[in-house]
Order: sequence, then C-alpha cells, then structure tokens
Amino acid sequence: MQRRRAIRNLSVGSLALAGAAASSPSWADAYPERPVSLVVPFPPGGTTDVLARVVAEQLGKRLGGSFLVDNRPGANTIIGAQFVAKSRADGYTLLIAAGSTMVLNPLLRKQLSYSPERELDIIGLTGDIPLVAVVPAASPIRNLDDLIARVKDKRAPLAYASVGVGSTLHLAGELFEDFTGSPMTHVAYKGSVAAITDVVGGRVDLMFDSPTTALPHVQSGRLRAIAVTSAARQPYLPDVPAVAEKIPNYLAIVWYGLVAPKGLPAAVRDKLKTALDASLASPEYQTALTKAYIGPAPVLSPEKIAEFVGAERKRWGDLIGKLNIQMEG
Repeated sequence: MQRRRAIRNLSVGSLALAGAAASSPSWADAYPERPVSLVVPFPPGGTTDVLARVVAEQLGKRLGGSFLVDNRPGANTIIGAQFVAKSRADGYTLLIAAGSTMVLNPLLRKQLSYSPERELDIIGLTGDIPLVAVVPAASPIRNLDDLIARVKDKRAPLAYASVGVGSTLHLAGELFEDFTGSPMTHVAYKGSVAAITDVVGGRVDLMFDSPTTALPHVQSGRLRAIAVTSAARQPYLPDVPAVAEKIPNYLAIVWYGLVAPKGLPAAVRDKLKTALDASLASPEYQTALTKAYIGPAPVLSPEKIAEFVGAERKRWGDLIGKLNIQMEG
C-alpha cells in the first residue's frame, strides 16, 4: 500500500512539474512556434477582413511567426466567436472581435452559445469605424440641422434603412431617435447593397452606413453626407460634422479588438499585448488602416479597455432595454 501511494505521489509530482514547465517563461519565449489562427467572423474582402490582415502582418513581423487569417462568418459573428471561445487558451487561436461580438450579442439575445465575459479576453482594441449619415442627392435635407428638424417634424416619420435589426446601423438610428425624442421608421434589409440602393433611389430617406459603402456614392454625387457618428469629424469628410456637435454624447461606432480565449498564459498574453501596442503606435499600421477608413485604436491599459467596454455595455444596454429590442438565437 505504501509503495503504491509513493508511486501515485511521484506521478502527481511529475504532472505538477510538467504543468509548471508548460507555463514557465521559457515556454512563452518560444511563442509562436507554429502558425497562429486569427479568426475573422466576417466574409473575406470586407473592412474587418482588411483590418485583420493588417493586424496579422504586424503581429507576425513583431513576434517572428505566422499569423493566418481564418474567415468564419455567420450569425452576426457568433460562429467565429464560439469557435474561439471553445478553443484551447494557448495563444494559437485568436479572434478579431467586433463590438457586436463582445457587447451587442449578449444584450440582444437571451440565449448565446458563448459568453464574452466568462470565455473571452480582450488583449487590446485594434480600430474603429464611424458611420456616415447619408440622404439621397435630391433630398431637401442639406445639413445636420435640417436632419434634426425633419426628424422632429412628426407629421410624417422619416424612414431610415439598415442591414437588419440589432445591427450597429440600426441602433445608430434608434439612438438618434432617442436623443431627438422623435420617432423614425426603421426599414430593415438583408444586406448593405440593397439598403443603400434604395436610399440612392430615394425610396428611403436616410441611412447610417459604413464609409466603405457610403463614400463611393457620396463622391459620385448620388448621396449627400450629412454627419458622422464618431465623437469628432473624420479626415476623409472634413466638412461634414459629427452628430455630437449638435447632440452631445451621441456616439455610434463599430469597434474591433484582438481577443483570445480566457485563461491565456500571462507571459503569452504579455507578448501579444506588447506586439499589438507597438503596432498601434507605428505609422505603417496607422496608414494602412486610414486607407480603409478605419481609425487606429489608442494604446490602452487593461483597466482602460475594461472601462471602455463597460461604458459600451451600459450605453447600448440602456437603449436596448428601453426599446425592448430582442433577437432570436
């Protein structure tokens, strides 16, 4: 009996030593020893995909490894997020998560196949995109004052398009309604192309759209840019005001972060955070994102990141709860 207990104790001790070795700094020093999968929960070719490829290139350059973009679109980022949340927390499966992944999905869905708070860890923010409020070229709405006045004219509610209930494009309109205290009619489409086509054609009055799809129509004269939904004006539309200039505290941006499964070894997390922070500060990173109309994120401490995400949860949670917006799944 004593001999058997001694062997058992030796086995437990060996396992403990092996675990300590696996989590030791020397193990982290070798990271990454094999390709890292950077999951993008959107299709190839879109703005998020562009951002992910810039992040992958920069991390690979700084960490001396291969970061490969793995597109796993579907279900408003749920498919990709669930895959990463259930993956091993070793630094070899990461996620480019959107604000919808980390904040909106839990607020909009009673049942969710992953938990951002329990299963995912934001290493750092990577960038953000404001929306552009656009109207048809023939619209009598010429500026932000006109838009606010038109929305407040209750004789005929203004109609605005979005890519679906619960999207940031939809919630930007709901937030505008909430701040102005006047109702608008939401028209949900299955995709941005169909939505923007109806705005260009004058069948819908307004859309809060991403710069990638809106600006070509603005530049061609088919749409008029009225405002941006960021806190300040954007360099690519210097003469277009931010909504916040007339409606203080209005903010509706699409933001992104580099995310890992919860429980990443501290030394690996530190390496990723250091490499990401260096990327964010580099002119090369900033230039690449600016070309895609993405604002590079600032370097933030974990405490500041948590503060930002908490503010996003409260802001959108208050609005979604007030309007009782829910989605299935």
